[in-house]
Amino acid sequence: MADDLDRQLESAPLTEVIGVVSASGVSGASGWPDRDRWTLLLSFSGWKEPGGPLQKSELTVRKEVSEGEVARFQDAVGPFDVLRIEVRLARENVRGSPQALLIKSLGKDATDPELLAYAIQLQEPVTFKDSQFGLFTLDRRIDWYAAVTDWGGTRVRLTIPAAEAADALTVARGLWAAQAEWQRRITDYAIKYLLDLKNDAWLQEGEAEVDAKEFAKRMALETISLEADGSFEFWYGDGELFWGHSIKVGGNLAAGPNDAGIHG
Repeated sequence: MADDLDRQLESAPLTEVIGVVSASGVSGASGWPDRDRWTLLLSFSGWKEPGGPLQKSELTVRKEVSEGEVARFQDAVGPFDVLRIEVRLARENVRGSPQALLIKSLGKDATDPELLAYAIQLQEPVTFKDSQFGLFTLDRRIDWYAAVTDWGGTRVRLTIPAAEAADALTVARGLWAAQAEWQRRITDYAIKYLLDLKNDAWLQEGEAEVDAKEFAKRMALETISLEADGSFEFWYGDGELFWGHSIKVGGNLAAGPNDAGIHG
């Protein structure tokens, strides 16, 4: 699909686009196996061609560059900046959403009042209140809602995908309805798959082996992330079990926990 998109972009018409850089800003991805080849990526949350109407849809813009060029672009362009660029624009393509090949950046642009106003609008908080879990606030960078709520007497961060918030909340209600059982299952799973790892490879000098009770006590639940399909991730502070790494236990409501590891 990548090769098909490249061909479509290379033959697409040349035009100028002015747009509002999305909350995620500018990123870069290294190629494989050629790690010196990078793809600069940015998206516009709203954009238009000269004389055209405002498109309140995402336009993904890319260009093959060096790693240094990615860093320079990131330094120059931030989230919600209004930017004018020269591109090859493929409104219809194999990805199914507007894509563009960056030819040249023409710099930040403050000449379009409609886009400047839209940039301000995009930075206004988006929230909703749930009767059980409280106030959710949208993180535009990743398009997920987050709320701080209670899990077994502990204040935790609950995150759900914005695009499927209603279904994910249904999953949350099912999880919370049996939270004592789920807490036991998830803790037991972490101990089963991570306790030996701790004692075999992560003991600090002079540290005694940790038993299951101590392991569970030192795990500090911080975040629960849920998907609409019933998938979950429980993220814990490790209490220095793994020298400051996070502990993650994943799974789904149908089958239970199925993955445990350390991250970060």
